[in-house]
Amino acid sequence: MKGKKLFIPLFLFVLLSHSSFAQTPPTPSITVIDNTISCSNWGIELASSASSGNVWSNGAITQSITVFNSGSYSVTQVVGNFTSAPSAPVTITICPNIHPTITPVGPFCKNSAPVTLQYNPSGNASLFGQGMMPGGANGPLFTPSVAAIGYNIIMLHLDQSCPGTSFYCSDTAYISIFVGDCDYIPEEFKDKGFSISSNPLLSEFTIKTFEALKTTRVRDLKGREVYYASILNEAPFVFRLENVPAGIYLLELEFAERKMYSKLLKEE
Repeated sequence: MKGKKLFIPLFLFVLLSHSSFAQTPPTPSITVIDNTISCSNWGIELASSASSGNVWSNGAITQSITVFNSGSYSVTQVVGNFTSAPSAPVTITICPNIHPTITPVGPFCKNSAPVTLQYNPSGNASLFGQGMMPGGANGPLFTPSVAAIGYNIIMLHLDQSCPGTSFYCSDTAYISIFVGDCDYIPEEFKDKGFSISSNPLLSEFTIKTFEALKTTRVRDLKGREVYYASILNEAPFVFRLENVPAGIYLLELEFAERKMYSKLLKEE
């Protein structure tokens, strides 16, 4: 009515104010577990101060999340039909994976010269395994003379800085390098006239043996197969390598119950 003021009792004003305040959830905060920078294979855990009702900026609704992508993350709390203000954002940096690799090498004879192992990408690297020696001028050396006969497992541990940060990520890679005792010929083979002739060779070499061969392989010093023959039942065996470039190769002879190795020198 004109000239009259609306009177609201004090207890009702307090009740309405309290009800409005209670309906708006408090703004949650984010705790970063460990660090805001991480490698992509680890991830970063973020935890909300709110025990329930969480809605993260990436759509997650749990109290804590593990993120694997760089970006800004925030969280709100929802209670009924009311939503809190968003938390202060947290900026996360996820560094790219390294995925190191070692260039395959071998097989080698026991008396082969040391070879520098190549790896990618560049970074602070350590190589471990039987046959590894302190690096030469061009990098870490695999030395067949101190390696084991058979397969040697070499491990690469690589640290690399994360672009734009002082953070480092690390990863590992493995390679198997074969070393054969190329000077070893079993006594029973010697007694029965086993021989490899024309070594060094120009275009072919001959093997005399009393035991049938299953397979014959010739590999270069990077382990690439340049010659293969199988199911050879009659001796002597003549192998033609006229299309193989000059160089040093490893010959692998597979018999029924054993393998033998020999170094081959192909000349021009």
